[in-house]
Amino acid sequence: MNHFRSGLVLFQLFISIGVITMTGIVMGQHRYLVRRDLGFNKENILVVRRPDGLKNRLENFKMQVSQFPGVVSVSNSTSIPGSPASKSPYYLEGSPATENYTATTFLVSFGFDATLGLL
Repeated sequence: MNHFRSGLVLFQLFISIGVITMTGIVMGQHRYLVRRDLGFNKENILVVRRPDGLKNRLENFKMQVSQFPGVVSVSNSTSIPGSPASKSPYYLEGSPATENYTATTFLVSFGFDATLGLL
């Protein structure tokens, strides 16, 4: 009975050490994700979702928004970094139509890199 009790105490000790170690690892990963440089400036960015309702008035909308005081840059894209983007199939010239490659793409206007402060 005494060996069984000692075994349970050792088992609890190993479980406790494991939980403390895993907690430290998860905290380190979270700290890394929060402090990591995203490669673009996410502050002071206004995102208008679903601007497809503007259709051919998009450039006029961008011009009107750029007139507001404090607006430094205006651009548009089909997605924003970090959000799901569309995937498009691409075919190599001369290859059969069944052999394609998928690439994640989103279209941007001129000045998109300056607007987000991309590195």
